[in-house]
Order: sequence, then C-alpha cells, then structure tokens
Amino acid sequence: MHPALLSWILLLAYLPTAPSAEAPPVSEETAVALFIVAFTRYVEWPANASPPADQPIVIGAFGRSPVIDELKAAIAGRSAECRPIRFKLLGSDSREASSCHVVFVHSPDARRVSALLQSLEGKPVLTVGAADRFVDQGGMIALVRRDERLKPVVNLDRARASELLLSSKLLAVSEVRRGLAWKP
Repeated sequence: MHPALLSWILLLAYLPTAPSAEAPPVSEETAVALFIVAFTRYVEWPANASPPADQPIVIGAFGRSPVIDELKAAIAGRSAECRPIRFKLLGSDSREASSCHVVFVHSPDARRVSALLQSLEGKPVLTVGAADRFVDQGGMIALVRRDERLKPVVNLDRARASELLLSSKLLAVSEVRRGLAWKP
C-alpha cells in the first residue's frame, strides 16, 4: 500500500464518527476494519511465517461483532504486497487462529480472549482487538477511542516476541506501550 493511502485511511479512521460538513460520516466498525486491512501492509512477518508470493494473507476473526461484517467487506478483492487477502471466521478452536497472519479478537468473555492470546503467544500472528484492555491482556494492537477518534495502541514487546516487525509509519501514528505482563 502506498504510504499516502495509509495516511488517508488513518486520517479517515481518526475522523469523528459524527457527521460534519467537511467529511462524510464513517462508522467506527468501518474504521476498525480499514485499520485491520491496512495493518497487513505495515507488518513484516518472519521468513518462516510469511506466505509464498502466490499464497494469501489470512485475516481471521474471533468472536461476534458488527466489525466482522465490515472486515469481510473491506477485505473483498484487496491485496497486500501483491498477495491476496482472505477472511476466515474462527471458531472456539485456537489452533485455527495460529494458521492466520492477523487475528481480530472481539469477545465479551475475558477468559476466552486471554486463553486465545496465550495460545498465540510467541507465534507470528498479529493480534488486534477493539477493547481498551486488549494490549494489557496480551494483544499486540488495540484500536481505542481517544478524543472521539480511533487510535492504535501497540504493545511493541508482544509484537517483537512473536518476531513481527511493525513499520515505523505505523508506530508513528500509534500509542506505543511496552511490557509483556499479563493482566487478565
């Protein structure tokens, strides 16, 4: 993805969801979905986890949320670094999640979220959530509201422990946290 396009997507996601005369309203669900798709272009997976050029990048979703429908729509026909992006709805078996490159987690059950994140610990799977405590639970990126806008909150140590390299462009627009402590 061209850097200018990421800037546009991030700007769009930062817009308030209320209508204004200058910009059309964007739902929070759509903004979250666009962020997740954009992340695929600003993360480098280790060589042993990076799909071959003809294989898709797989974004999985765990839980129930209107974001998941928006995510499916946002993925349709998209590619990252010349690789198609595919969507996978995940069930309760955490082994399915380890076959994905990105996993969006949305579940009100903190124990299930914690168990899923623990099962992915150290694996090259980017974990993204929309809850304020997601990075404290062991997730890598949380999309949270800050001053009526969505902002990525990144747990850099978690990403590094899974051998994922996050682009400096992504980190520049994120709130970066460090630490591996679990707080279920």
